[in-house]
Amino acid sequence: MKNYELMVIVQPDIGIDAIEKRIENIRKLITSQGGEIFYEDIWGFRDFAYKIKKYDNGYYAIINFTIDGQQIAEIDKTLRLEKEVLRYMIVVLPKGYKPRSYTIDADENEEENKVVEKKTSPKKETKKKENKEKEEDKKSSIEEVDEKLKNIIDNPDLNF
Repeated sequence: MKNYELMVIVQPDIGIDAIEKRIENIRKLITSQGGEIFYEDIWGFRDFAYKIKKYDNGYYAIINFTIDGQQIAEIDKTLRLEKEVLRYMIVVLPKGYKPRSYTIDADENEEENKVVEKKTSPKKETKKKENKEKEEDKKSSIEEVDEKLKNIIDNPDLNF
């Protein structure tokens, strides 16, 4: 039995009750095929980068589960036939994968962020410093341009 992750996007216009019912049907589909859900992350409504089937947004849900590989074909077939499902993707999770929510605020993940910062290489830190310096240079040059424009506009000798 392998671990899988299913990301599904449901149509937004069918109503929240119908969306939740659709997600519950997907859960039942997984468990009816002998799968066991071990993690779930509901993202809710998100905007798309481009239109999908004439929709600008959709309802995202991620379900991590364990199932025999032969049953994935049945889940795939059923999801393909669902009209309310705009897109879905099933991937095999690598061994040792620990699911985590991507919808949690940055404050709650502060400890994880500190660990990541410690693991960064010195090269990345210097790149970060260089990027900050470039941003500061851009800000100062914009401020200079703003000041010059203000002086031109405030000049009483010029008529606009």
